[in-house]
Amino acid sequence: MGNRAEYSEQRRAMLQQWADMVDAWTKGEKVIVGKFGKAA
Repeated sequence: MGNRAEYSEQRRAMLQQWADMVDAWTKGEKVIVGKFGKAA
């Protein structure tokens, strides 16, 4: 198994996106999922 810290920033960003999406769902907002902007 790789070093956990190696992907910590990507994992943090993914979890924040998930939390934002769940928040939007609970507020009844439409959610558009996609990668917009700069590609990784």
